[in-house]
Amino acid sequence: MSQDWKRLAEAIRAARKVRGWTQSDLAEAAGIGFSSLQRLESGKPFTRMPPSVAPVERALGWTVGSGGLALAGGEPRSLQDAVADSDERSASQAARMRLPVMVEYELAHSELLDNPVIEVRPGLKVVMLVFRDPESSAPDEVASDIQAWTRLQRRLRGILAEEH
Repeated sequence: MSQDWKRLAEAIRAARKVRGWTQSDLAEAAGIGFSSLQRLESGKPFTRMPPSVAPVERALGWTVGSGGLALAGGEPRSLQDAVADSDERSASQAARMRLPVMVEYELAHSELLDNPVIEVRPGLKVVMLVFRDPESSAPDEVASDIQAWTRLQRRLRGILAEEH
């Protein structure tokens, strides 16, 4: 199956523009270089999935693998849509997983900003849920919230890198 790099480029560009972001804004929010974002938005083919796609997915609020969906001719999937689709299953999943009450509360009452999996060392991973309170911060503050989280995530990864 061929990969439609122009389709992915347009999906990224459209999602960025919906947020009122420039390429610089998205590159900063994703924690990638400006030239990496320009290359993604150019629509020129890559030989393999660039590592910059995953942070762009997170910054745009897409589910993991949404870039691949666009490449295959589909549409990227927003985290909000994925959460809404899973509302029916969430109660039984939470019971099986025995989530702490505070996590269940945040899942029900907050906006999920990101959910990275960070490898501490081979075989040991930390799954993080990063929430924002949509009622206490204005929608135009989403970019600022993403930038703050991106800076913190870089520091966390830096700490882990120092330990290796």
